[in-house]
Amino acid sequence: MKGLSPKSLFLTLIIMLALSAISDHLASPTSPAIASQSAGAKTCAPCGAPCTLTEK
Repeated sequence: MKGLSPKSLFLTLIIMLALSAISDHLASPTSPAIASQSAGAKTCAPCGAPCTLTEK
């Protein structure tokens, strides 16, 4: 490893860590609560937050 400078070694390490994090994120299963669009009739937002404007 005569031609490998510390700068290129550090850059390679950062790229490898970023690719590892991205692949782990993409390979993880989705949560059923987040993935389901029909969380209930009283929810307005996609995240499942209650609708405060229409509630009495």
